[in-house]
Amino acid sequence: MDFFNSETLIQHGSRLMDQKQLQNCKAQKGQRPEKKKSRDDVIMQFCYQRMMNIANKPNIRSAFIPPAYPPCITPLQDLKKVMFSDLLIETHHRGSYVLLKQITPTNTMTGVTTIVEDQEGDVMYLQLFNQDERTAEELLQIGVLLIVKEPYLQLMSDGNHGLRVDHLSDVLYLDADDEQGQEEKSNSALFWKEKGDELFREGKYIRAIEYYTKSLNCDPTDDDARAIKMDLALALMKTEEYDYALRHLDTILKDTALEDKALFCKSQALYNLRRYEECCEVLKHLCLQYPDNKEAKVEFSRAIQRLAEQKTGKYKFRELYNDADRLRPQLDHATYSGLVEVRPSGSRGRGLFTTKEVKAGDLLLCEKAFLFSFIDADKPDGDIEVTILLNEGTNTITMGPQTGLIRLAMQKLHRNPSLIPTVTDLYHGSYEPVSVTEVDGTHVVDAFLMGRIAALNAFSCPLSSRDDHVKSMRGKITPIDRDPIVLSSGIWLKASYINHSCDSNSRRSFIGDMMIVRATRDMPAGTEITFSYKPGGDDDYNECEKRFNHWGFRCECAICQDVRATGESIVSKRKTLQATLQRLFKSRSGIDTARIESALEKLEKTYSQPASRVPRLSLWGSELSLAKVYIDRGQPQKALKYALKTLESLGYAIEGGDPRTGVPLKIRRWGLMFDSLIECWIYLSVAYTRLRAHPRLVADAMQYVRLTYEMCIGESETFDELYHP
Repeated sequence: MDFFNSETLIQHGSRLMDQKQLQNCKAQKGQRPEKKKSRDDVIMQFCYQRMMNIANKPNIRSAFIPPAYPPCITPLQDLKKVMFSDLLIETHHRGSYVLLKQITPTNTMTGVTTIVEDQEGDVMYLQLFNQDERTAEELLQIGVLLIVKEPYLQLMSDGNHGLRVDHLSDVLYLDADDEQGQEEKSNSALFWKEKGDELFREGKYIRAIEYYTKSLNCDPTDDDARAIKMDLALALMKTEEYDYALRHLDTILKDTALEDKALFCKSQALYNLRRYEECCEVLKHLCLQYPDNKEAKVEFSRAIQRLAEQKTGKYKFRELYNDADRLRPQLDHATYSGLVEVRPSGSRGRGLFTTKEVKAGDLLLCEKAFLFSFIDADKPDGDIEVTILLNEGTNTITMGPQTGLIRLAMQKLHRNPSLIPTVTDLYHGSYEPVSVTEVDGTHVVDAFLMGRIAALNAFSCPLSSRDDHVKSMRGKITPIDRDPIVLSSGIWLKASYINHSCDSNSRRSFIGDMMIVRATRDMPAGTEITFSYKPGGDDDYNECEKRFNHWGFRCECAICQDVRATGESIVSKRKTLQATLQRLFKSRSGIDTARIESALEKLEKTYSQPASRVPRLSLWGSELSLAKVYIDRGQPQKALKYALKTLESLGYAIEGGDPRTGVPLKIRRWGLMFDSLIECWIYLSVAYTRLRAHPRLVADAMQYVRLTYEMCIGESETFDELYHP
C-alpha cells in the first residue's frame, strides 16, 4: 500500500511544492486575470471534476495553504461591494466584499468547492476551507446567496482562478428562500416557527435555527417566545452549539410548563461542554422536582461518574478499552488533573507542575482530548484517505490525521465561543492573531492561528498503547503500524503545557482519545513535569541541535549538553560499535556473547559522565538484548548482570538485589522509562527464580514489572492478562 508510506507521501508532496504553480502565483500577483474560458466551459469543467470525484474517490488529497492572512475584522456596513472584474490575482481585497450566487452543486475534496456568479453574471470557482460537511450540505445549495468579505483571488493548481476562504467568519450566508408573495405571513412568528419545525423533522437543523430565529424577531407573545426558544435550543443541541443553547434556555427556565424539558436540555449542554459539576446540580434539581423522569435519573448517574473521575482520578480502565472499541475511539470520560497546575517556567514560558509530592507510578493527568482525528486502518484499503497539506508560507508538509485538526478546531470554537480562550492561550510561536473577537455578530476564529496551535501542540499517538505493546511483544508490528501516517492525532489542553526533556520524569500513554500521564520518578511538590517530544539518542552535535527546531527551542537537558560536549571522534566510534553490535546479534553463525561483551565494554568507555547523571542511550538496548540471550541459554547469573546494567545505563540506582544475600531489591533513584524495561524486570525475576534466590527478590522484581507496565501502558488492571507472576 504505497499511499500509506510516509516517505512516498513526502516525496509526493515535495513534487507538488516544486510545481510551477507557486512560481506562477508570484509572477502574476497583482495582475488582472484573463478570461480564458466561457461561462459554460467553466461550469462544464467543474461538473466533470465533480463527477470524477464521486466516481473515483481519491485516496490521496492534497491542497496548498497560502501564506497566513488575517480574517476580516471590518463590519460589513463599512465594506465596499466589488465585482469579479475588480479583483486581482493573489491579492487580498481589504475593505471590500463580493455578493455571490451559487449556481452549481458542491464538490468536496480538502475543501468545499462550487461555482458562483456575481451580479454582472461573471462566474468563478469558490473554495471554502475548514467547513463542516453538514453545514455545506444544508447551506450551500443552488440559488443560495452569500457574501465573501475581503475576497482573496487565488490561482488554482489547474490554472483556473478562484476565490479562497479560510476563515469561517469571512462568509455570510443570506436567506436562500424566495419570500416574494409572503409579505403577510413574513411577520408572523407562527409562520416561521412552523417552517422551522418542518425543517427540524427533516433533520435540517441549521436551516431550522434560521427560521426559529426569524420567528423570534417577529415579536411573538411571551408564551410563544418561550416555546420558540425551546425549539431553537433543541436545534442548537443537534448542531452542537451548546453555548447558544444555554443562552436561550436560561431565559425560559422560569416557565413551569417547560421547566423539565429546559432543565434536561441544559444539563446535556453543560455535559457536552464538560462542565460536570454544574450539570450534576441541574440534574439533581430536575430529579427532585420531577421524580418520574427516568431519563434524568440515567443522565444524573452518568454525570456523577464523570464528576467522580474529574475529582478523584479513579477510572475503570477496562471500561475505557471497551468504550474505545465501541466508540471508535472518542470516549465519554472526564479529565483528571488534581495533582498538577500550570505555572510560569522561566525561559520555557509556561509548564505543568506538581502541586503535591508524588511517587513513581502516580497518576498525574488523565485527559480527554479537546480535539481528536484518526485514520481507521480497519477500513478496506480503497476506502482509506490521506490528506496532504502543503504550506507555501512555512514551506512545510503536513499529512495524515493532523490535517483534520484545524477544521475540527475551527468548527468547535465557532459553535462554542466560550472555549476560544482555552485554545488560543496555547503556545503559537511568533504568530500574531487579530485582537478583534467578534464582527457582524459572529465570533472570529483565525484559521492560521489554529494551524500554528495544531502544529505546535498536537500529539501523534496510537489508538491504544496496550495494543501497540502487545503487537511489539509478539513481534507482530507491521509496516503500517510503524508508519506515522496512520497514527491518530489530537490536542490535549493540559498536556500541551508539559515541556520537553530527553531526561524526562513522566510518561504518556493512550486509550482512544484519553491521554494518561504518570510520574516515572519520585517528585516533590513544585516539580516541573516533563516528557520527551521525540525519541533521542547519542546523536552528533548537529542532529541534537535541529531535533526540536519545529518547536523553536534547544533542549538543555544533561543528555543534550553531553552530546554537544562529545567530540566527533567519540561519536563516530560509538556509531561504529553500535553497528558492530547489531551485526553480532544478527549473525547467522550464532551469537558470539564474548565478542558482544567486549564491544559493550568498549562502548561503555566512550562515556565520561556517570550514567546516574547522563544516561547511556547507545548502551542499554544491546545490554537488554544480551540479558535475553543469557536467559534463553540458561545462564541466569549473566542474565542478572546485564539486566541490572541495562537499568544502570538508563540512570537507575538499585539497592540490594544480590541473590547471595537476599537483601530486598529497591530502586533508590528512577531513570528513563521505556516499554522494554517491562521485559528487563521479567528477566530479573526469571534469573532470581533460576538462581533459587530468596522469594522476596522474585516478588520485588515482579512488583517492578507491574509498576513499569502501569507507567508505560497507563494502567495495571490488564497486567495479569499479559504477564503472569
